[in-house]
Amino acid sequence: MIFLFSLLIATSPQIEKDSIRINLPKDPWFSEDKLHHFLHSAAISSSTYLISTNIGSIDKKNSLYISISIGTLAGITKEIHDKYKRDENFSVKDLIYDVAGVIAGILLVSIGGS
Repeated sequence: MIFLFSLLIATSPQIEKDSIRINLPKDPWFSEDKLHHFLHSAAISSSTYLISTNIGSIDKKNSLYISISIGTLAGITKEIHDKYKRDENFSVKDLIYDVAGVIAGILLVSIGGS
């Protein structure tokens, strides 16, 4: 089997180096876009928590579930929008920053408000 594969490689025409390059989307871990994902998710989740507990008179436990759900759903919806409407790639890194922002926003208002 190895012999046949070697023979195939040896007899095939030369492949140019550029023709086999894989172009991965540029999605760095640290960028202004990631900061926006973090801050927007923190703002959405913290404001949802504050509105549901103070104005909506919902207990803290349920407010926590609601704000985590809405903050995370907003991030997922944004990525789906990017994929299908803006012709960009679905970024798992953006979602990680979204979740981190949701957690930070909830911690900020739940611990800071106590």
